[in-house]
Amino acid sequence: MKVKKLEVQLSKIAYDHIYGINNLCKELRFPKLYLCGGIVRDIALGLNLTKDYDLTVNDGFKSNMLGLMYGAKNNLMIKYSYNKDIKLIDFEKNIFNFSSGKISLSLRRSNFKNKLKLETLSRDFTINSILLSVEDQKLIDITGRGIVDAQNKIIDTVLDPQITIGDDYKRIFRSMLYSSKYDLTIHDRIIDYIKNNKENIVPNLKDHRSFIVNTVTESLGYNKKKTLSFLLDTNLITSMPLVGGFKNILIKEKLLDFYFKEQDKNTVQENSLIDPIGGFVGSNYPKAWAEGGGPSSVPITFGDNDSSSTYDDNNRIHGSEYRQMPHFV
Repeated sequence: MKVKKLEVQLSKIAYDHIYGINNLCKELRFPKLYLCGGIVRDIALGLNLTKDYDLTVNDGFKSNMLGLMYGAKNNLMIKYSYNKDIKLIDFEKNIFNFSSGKISLSLRRSNFKNKLKLETLSRDFTINSILLSVEDQKLIDITGRGIVDAQNKIIDTVLDPQITIGDDYKRIFRSMLYSSKYDLTIHDRIIDYIKNNKENIVPNLKDHRSFIVNTVTESLGYNKKKTLSFLLDTNLITSMPLVGGFKNILIKEKLLDFYFKEQDKNTVQENSLIDPIGGFVGSNYPKAWAEGGGPSSVPITFGDNDSSSTYDDNNRIHGSEYRQMPHFV
């Protein structure tokens, strides 16, 4: 969905860089250059613009190449880490992010070939999926919901929450942060999805504790009431470790006892999944024990079908994990 031409006010240096990038893009005959992500979201929400500009040609490889070539040509600071966006920084601290063009796994499996739509539909929320053409400054709302959701101050996933959140579970906490920072309402279908799929969500959050701590802390700084309401409504309050100011807030709000009760409840649920023999979730009982009894009779393959797995009876080692094996008398 295209919208009428939009005048975007940029600083002189930011303007020169963005149109310099656009000129290079045309010289290379790359696909059309768009502003995307946070900068366009802020325009749609009517907020003051930051110095952070997201750019894409809707082709991850070409977006990265465009950024590298422009940064090298203009002696800008280049920051890059594998499989992530390329970031250019100028002397005014303007930041130009070139999208890595990640495509949702569910879309990669489809026969759909339009890269513009594939990358856009793989984004997190509708308010972040709006594109702004650098060439003619026209807004493009591929989902047909981005601008409306911005006007109605709604956070909703681009695709079904199971797909969008399943692609990156950190998006759960980003929705909370956006809600607090921009005073937005999280769509009911996101809340319902989290409530009804906690058993799948919580294990996928364990590797993102530092992100959760930083995001919840930032969100509390913007709007304590909205942040706590989200954590309570989704029953994810114990995903936030009891550290720093968060603990003091729970004490002040008389939620510390509730926190510990929920933590105990979750611990009981997790322990109920533990295999009393293997001592780890998801293992299989040995289907047969070798004759003779005793710990040395443990089968070579234990809890998996990998015939290369080894078992050292002296050190009780199976693969890379230590296990306390039962001793049969």
